Amino acid sequence: MALLAIVIAASLWGVSGVVAKQLLVGADLAPTGLIVLRLGGTAACLGALLAAIDRRALELPRRAWGMAALGGVMMCLLQLFYYLTIRQTNVGTTVFLEYLAPTLLVLWGWSRGTTRFERWSVLAVAAALAGSYLLVGSGGRLQLTPSALLTGLACALCLAAQTLCFEAILVRGVSQLTASTWVVTAATATALVVGDASALWRTPLTTPNVLAVLYLVVGAMVIPLLLMLYALRRLGAARTGIASTLEPVVASIAAALVLGEAMRPPEWAGGLLIVAAIVCMTRAPHAAPA
Repeated sequence: MALLAIVIAASLWGVSGVVAKQLLVGADLAPTGLIVLRLGGTAACLGALLAAIDRRALELPRRAWGMAALGGVMMCLLQLFYYLTIRQTNVGTTVFLEYLAPTLLVLWGWSRGTTRFERWSVLAVAAALAGSYLLVGSGGRLQLTPSALLTGLACALCLAAQTLCFEAILVRGVSQLTASTWVVTAATATALVVGDASALWRTPLTTPNVLAVLYLVVGAMVIPLLLMLYALRRLGAARTGIASTLEPVVASIAAALVLGEAMRPPEWAGGLLIVAAIVCMTRAPHAAPA
């Protein structure tokens, strides 16, 4: 069930790059405005859901405050760097750089002893990296500029740090819904400081734009975030990270269907390698997070 949750979450996240491109380029919405809109809407949805289910669960244990605040900052910066990168290059390159994060999580797991350094985890990392490159970098599709490389790598670091923060909160006995609500709330507060809420009022209120925002909030944040935390509690950061590399596969398919970027044999081979990476990671011995 945990792997199924990641597959669904990765599929929902994979489409978000194409949708975000519509708002960033088509509607000319600034990245700083989009993160305020997306995070604020997500915090409101999660808070309302949590209050409706169990108001007592709104209380975050004091022992998790620090990680929730740090996770919120990382989430906000992740959104900011993602949108800055996607404005400078194509969706495939952005997702490839972002999904260097699972490799960072496995390296962190090796250093901390939560992921054993053995053949299956090594094969998983190698297959995930090779698959991601073939998927978005073959045939000259990897469009890198110095600034896009910088913001893309920053995106990967923030995604890895955000995942570790969530894992640390869940280990402290906090529910998935409570953890996501408070981390996104902290991210929204950060976004209001570094973002530009005034950009929202300059965005044309058209039906495509409204539908795009609804998808980015509900379909590409609320639902996949809860699914990812469900998997994270059961699989740990490294396994969840490797399994989430399905997102570049979905992103490439979505770009092919919506933007007309047809997938070629090397890209299909890359997708198969990513699937192989997930299989390898499921076979790797795993130690529960400390």
